[in-house]
Amino acid sequence: MKEKFLLVMILFSIVHLNAQPQSLNQTDKNGKKQGKWIKRFEDGKPLYEGSFKDDKPFGEFKYYYDTGEMKADFLFSDNGTVSHTKYFFPGNILMAEGKYVNEKKDSVWRFYDAPNALVSEETYKNGKKNGLEKNYDGKGKLVEEKTWKDSILHGPWKKYYNEGGIQEEGIYNNGFFEGEVKYYYPEHTLAVSGHYQHSLKHGKWIYYGKNKVITQVENFSLGDLDGYYAQWYEKDGTPKLKGGYKKGRQDGTWTYFNSKGKLEKDSSFFAGYIHGACSEYYESGTKKAECNFYYSHPCGTWTQWNEDGKISKEEKHDSMDEVKKKMAQEEKEKRKKKNNE
Repeated sequence: MKEKFLLVMILFSIVHLNAQPQSLNQTDKNGKKQGKWIKRFEDGKPLYEGSFKDDKPFGEFKYYYDTGEMKADFLFSDNGTVSHTKYFFPGNILMAEGKYVNEKKDSVWRFYDAPNALVSEETYKNGKKNGLEKNYDGKGKLVEEKTWKDSILHGPWKKYYNEGGIQEEGIYNNGFFEGEVKYYYPEHTLAVSGHYQHSLKHGKWIYYGKNKVITQVENFSLGDLDGYYAQWYEKDGTPKLKGGYKKGRQDGTWTYFNSKGKLEKDSSFFAGYIHGACSEYYESGTKKAECNFYYSHPCGTWTQWNEDGKISKEEKHDSMDEVKKKMAQEEKEKRKKKNNE
């Protein structure tokens, strides 16, 4: 009887020991984390919980907000080097999901806006953006595509209308806009075509009306308007104005036309200033008025004519020499004021 009693007690002890909860937050003799770990906030609520094997995470790890709601969920594999991860907004609403390899983002990551609306998909390799990025409007419609290489924009870029057609498209090269770019109307017809060099407008830019008529032409040199410039009326392509730029400033003769293609006026520019003779015309072609400027300062005699060619008004201004003297004096006073500051 005594032997039977002892055997029963031993078996009871073994079962009781096996039923005890596993010890938490343990390290082995080498200081490596082993088994179940739970870290807590100061108020005792869990910060994270998961398991380690030889100091490496395995299986599921959960992180929490201080409210107790889920903040992130990691599922580790491959000896702790890979984790499939989800991040959450408060309220257990999905914020992002993707994969880490050696603690760096890898493959496709998806990002969401509350509540669970996909806003972007990004492709990673070794922690850097590599490949296609897609952005959405929160309702599932694609609004933009970008291409990355080592976290630098490199490759095709497109923006889309909500209806699905392309709105803009171009190409990035090592972070800079390069080459041809196109903009479209919602009806999918071309609105603008041009070129970039190192993210600066360069070369000819052409603008189109919805009826495919050219309405404007610009020429650029590394971001500055430079060269021939013109506009046309969209209705029928009748010339509206013609002129030119030099280093971003109006330069040379500019001519302006009415909707019938008749010359309305012409003006002279130099380095962005109205400079020289300017005239206005009646639709019949006879001159209506003439005036003169010296670096945007009125000078000389300004004259107006009736349509029959008779002078209707004359207005006297300082001569060009007098204007030059006044400008020199103004410049002298500016320098003096600056030196006294």
